[in-house]
Amino acid sequence: MWKNALTVLLLVGLWSGLGWGSPALAEDARTIATTELVAPSPNTPLKPGQWIEGTDFERVQRPFTIQRLTERVYWVEVAGYESTVVVGDQGVMVIDAPCCGRVPTYLAAIRELTDLPVTTLVYSHYHLDHVAGAKEYLSDAESAGRSLRIVANRTTGAQIEKFGNKIPAPTELVSVPRGTFEFEGRKVVMGTPSTGHTIDNSWILLEEDRVLHSVDLVHPGVLEFMNFGVAEDLDGYEKSVRELLTLEWDFLCAGHSNVGNQEDVQLVLDYVADIRRYTGQAMGSTEFQPFVQEGTIFYEWIAGFRDAVIDKTVSLMRPRWAQYTGFDVVIRSHAERMFFETYLH
Repeated sequence: MWKNALTVLLLVGLWSGLGWGSPALAEDARTIATTELVAPSPNTPLKPGQWIEGTDFERVQRPFTIQRLTERVYWVEVAGYESTVVVGDQGVMVIDAPCCGRVPTYLAAIRELTDLPVTTLVYSHYHLDHVAGAKEYLSDAESAGRSLRIVANRTTGAQIEKFGNKIPAPTELVSVPRGTFEFEGRKVVMGTPSTGHTIDNSWILLEEDRVLHSVDLVHPGVLEFMNFGVAEDLDGYEKSVRELLTLEWDFLCAGHSNVGNQEDVQLVLDYVADIRRYTGQAMGSTEFQPFVQEGTIFYEWIAGFRDAVIDKTVSLMRPRWAQYTGFDVVIRSHAERMFFETYLH
């Protein structure tokens, strides 16, 4: 009897009471855009909607890849990580300083563009894979007898302190949830949603150039990283992605993969909506009781139920989404994250 009661509690109290199974999307499946691929160029500006040709593997064979976006702004990729580089009249501003020995290569790439020094470094958020290279930028400046301006939002400053000051502290803090600073007369807007990928992950908008730097939310050309980029808050993650469409920009530096556009952002929202809908359907059509077996513990029941729901969700997602790069690599992690998001919220 207690097994039946448990089943009723889970199926009725949760699925019916919490209203799982959000409204369906329109049935016209979104298809891969016919995006024009171009060879990367440090001289020829990219046109909105174009992508840089070459796979991740092909691009990583080069020390770095530089793509000019506007007169002063460049997208620079080193071993799968991207920074936005702005060349001013007196110095260079770099947004993000990826880890693991990449910064010397970034400096070599910047020297291909200008002899001016890096004078301003901006942190998008506290995750070390995107900012641990700040030590090398600071060391380069100090060896030349220069100071380095380091800009971050106030929450990033607090997170850096919380985790033991493993990277140089910001010299300038920007207000949250929105603030501004200037680089050689250019206005830079920084927006920081309170939840999402992290509690401090900012989008950084170069208004004059219509270039947006926002990392770990959208991966142009591929589906999202495992577990939605290890987002701390999945609901906040989706809201953060949606906020990007409220801004005016032509080019997105997403931190990984390729130069993005607004269609890439919308694609993520379509994907999240589908996986939420299909996870709800899979839960509603999967009985819990068969997983309650003598000699096993509650953990095993939940694990079996979870895996069955994930299997169904993957099958439901496959017709529309298997055509996109990375589907089989990431889909189960996404389905598992959405399973617990739906199960608990």
